[in-house]
Amino acid sequence: MQPQSLIKFAIALCAFGLAHCISDERAGGTGLGNPTEVGATFSMRTTHTKKAAKTSSVQSSQTDSSVLVTDSAGMALTIREVLANVGKVGIHLPASITCGDLTSKDCQQNEVEIMGPFIMNLMTGRSAPAIGHFKIPEGKYTNVDVQLIDLSAQEAPVDSNDGLKGNSLVIKGSFAYAGKSDRTFSIYLKFNEDIAFSDNAGINVAEPKIANKLYNVVLLLQVEKWFRNANLQSCLDEGSLKLDASGNLQIQNEEPCRQIPQLIRDNIKSSGDLDESPVDSASVDQPQP
Repeated sequence: MQPQSLIKFAIALCAFGLAHCISDERAGGTGLGNPTEVGATFSMRTTHTKKAAKTSSVQSSQTDSSVLVTDSAGMALTIREVLANVGKVGIHLPASITCGDLTSKDCQQNEVEIMGPFIMNLMTGRSAPAIGHFKIPEGKYTNVDVQLIDLSAQEAPVDSNDGLKGNSLVIKGSFAYAGKSDRTFSIYLKFNEDIAFSDNAGINVAEPKIANKLYNVVLLLQVEKWFRNANLQSCLDEGSLKLDASGNLQIQNEEPCRQIPQLIRDNIKSSGDLDESPVDSASVDQPQP
């Protein structure tokens, strides 16, 4: 067939929809064949139940943001504060989509990267400084990486006196022990690693039907898992964990009793679950220039 005849034949196929004739300018991300990108934000917070299974025995307070859990011996702990030093977050792209398909310049190795450091309040889902919003393509998301780091006072993004300096994550709350119901506890943990959270069910992100809406990609951490094999009560009973002069408990990164910090660290790393919800773009704090 002559070249002119080939061109006419190709045009005819396009006209009748029998061939894919849309350009795909992957390098610039502007071709019509590129995935639709939607506005999104990210938050990380605790939850007392797995997203898909609402039968957990862990209870959330109706009057505040505290969460009631138990250790492996049944001792009750009320978690009131969880703070984390986050170096960066990586949201893995849906299958078959690569960074070359996107307009975003914050995509590396098929992850949309959110660069910190941030101090994240896992009880409220807020961060300092603010994460703001960014673009991600439509599709199914199943994996998020979170880098938990130890920061010195000089490296911290905001001034903080909450025990985070030199630690990755701090858990605070109250507990009852030996006839006293209002004892406080503080647990200081070091991670300094990238943690891969995976959720096979995942979330499906599509362009919101309502104007001025963003997708909030949420990493839920199920606190009922954190203390499931940690026997704090036995450690207190045998004296391996000691109360301070005020009768309160502080657990540092390395404790001699039953590898409690390592157990809690491992449990946190396996407690992730993805969720999403639309939010008003005006309600999302933007980073300060």
